[in-house]
Amino acid sequence: MELSELSRTMVRQSAFTLFLRISLSALVFFGFFLNADELYGKVRATSNRIASKLKKKAKKPRSVSDVIASVGPSCRKTWKKRFKRAKIEYPPRKLLLIGLKDEEKLLILAGESEDGLKKVVEYPILGNSGTIGPKLEEGDFQMPEGFYRISAFNPNSSYHLSLRIDYPNEEDRRHGREDGRKKLGGDIMIHGKDCSIGCLAMGDEAIEE
Repeated sequence: MELSELSRTMVRQSAFTLFLRISLSALVFFGFFLNADELYGKVRATSNRIASKLKKKAKKPRSVSDVIASVGPSCRKTWKKRFKRAKIEYPPRKLLLIGLKDEEKLLILAGESEDGLKKVVEYPILGNSGTIGPKLEEGDFQMPEGFYRISAFNPNSSYHLSLRIDYPNEEDRRHGREDGRKKLGGDIMIHGKDCSIGCLAMGDEAIEE
């Protein structure tokens, strides 16, 4: 057989073999497509069931009123006893929280006036960060030093509950301008749990009170 005839024969055989392979592949693919479609339906149904269960288990966002209604009655009983021992009228007209970094304590003082504040109770600080000295910039993990007001209450905190302080206040911003510091940081909280990066972690029971 001449080389050209041999080549044509091999080409015809190769073409026939390729046709068979394509046909078989098409059948396999078609079968796979049917199986994949069925599998997709099952996966989708399973995903929907899981999503439905997770939705039912997911906690609804709490409001401040929700938290007060939940923990308020028991906490008020505790505070009334403390105020009675300290001989202070409850609820007080003035309330002061003093965070002591070195001693790792949070003192609660109360009274009818700023001049007549008396200590009611002290809590251990379970977690804080940084060293003695003021907070100067974002990311330095320092707890601010100064006089601040409670500016917000977060009932859906990742740290159970949290009280935001109004850092940076006007004095912090003034010092920042004088020193040329612009990114002073923020989101400073008194919160639950026992770990912190620039905040005061008091534990869940203490932050509820």
